[in-house]
Amino acid sequence: MSDWETLRRQIAISGRVLDAKTGTAVPDACVQITAAPEPFATQVRRLAKQPNTTLPDRTMTKSDGAFFFLDLPDGDYTLTTWMPERRHQYDPVQRESAVSRDTNGRIQQSRLHITLPPYTGKVILPRENLTAPQSVFSPTAIAGCQLWLHAATLSVLAQDDSVASWTDNSGHNHHAAQTAVTNQPRYHPQGLNGRPALQFNGENQFLILPLAETATEHTFFFVVDNAPGGGHSHYLLDAQSGRLALNLADTASPASVRFSDGTWRTLAPAIVGPQHLTWRFAGETAELFRNGQPMGTAVYIPRPLGGRVTIGASYQSRSSFFAGAIAEIIYYNRPLFGDERQAVEEYLHGRYAN
Repeated sequence: MSDWETLRRQIAISGRVLDAKTGTAVPDACVQITAAPEPFATQVRRLAKQPNTTLPDRTMTKSDGAFFFLDLPDGDYTLTTWMPERRHQYDPVQRESAVSRDTNGRIQQSRLHITLPPYTGKVILPRENLTAPQSVFSPTAIAGCQLWLHAATLSVLAQDDSVASWTDNSGHNHHAAQTAVTNQPRYHPQGLNGRPALQFNGENQFLILPLAETATEHTFFFVVDNAPGGGHSHYLLDAQSGRLALNLADTASPASVRFSDGTWRTLAPAIVGPQHLTWRFAGETAELFRNGQPMGTAVYIPRPLGGRVTIGASYQSRSSFFAGAIAEIIYYNRPLFGDERQAVEEYLHGRYAN
């Protein structure tokens, strides 16, 4: 480490690869970056054209299963781990990670715990690689993005670890947090269709969001796995000031997807299981889309966002706790129409579809 510090290089992503059955280290496993921000992908493609060049998008694990990548640009990464020499011993595994820097420009190291399952022959090695041109979409490329929470940024955590803080990647520092350990949701590295997610127990877990908006037109995107039961409302978000609440009720009512602008308004029947939901508030109209398909509209009395804002419970934090998983939340302080809305929904579909 001291040699790297002297060279002013920084570890961006590190971790260990273990045998899922025995828990022992797996040496000589290939850990390859198969999706990355465009600046890094461009660098890899350029180097791939040069003969006898070691590409920075892949590495082999050491005798203790350890690996690392240095000096990566900020952004989201997908790592694929597989065994080049022992293809019939383990199935390949994909994990997501994210790289970011603090205010001093120092990389916030992301650590991964990767376990390789026994070979089944059912998992095919992905075709993706960085030597082919890629187009990497970022929600922040669309104007008005004020919040972008996705669970891949929490990859330093292990299964069922408590989540005290969820980093906002919009650049506006709207980091969701919970100081009380008993009220913290839990991290699941494969919590929603094999992707990282936060698990909320429907009883007392929620996050507080420092988000205040004078805008009264909004677009919210939520990727969730709604759990049944409980006989009460499942709040995804609740803003005290002006009272704008997004609610994904369970199946005991019968349930509905609805919102409150001072009056509860139903938009569509609720369903259980993985889904991405879009709420668009434009003028005096609210619209709901589920998995990119229009589901319903209702009258909307324009509301700002402010006061106490919560994720996973009503703003009073005494009832109506969400039960299920939340993998990603994106918020814009304006309505997104046409290609803009579809671009975000296609990004979410590509990331979380079965």
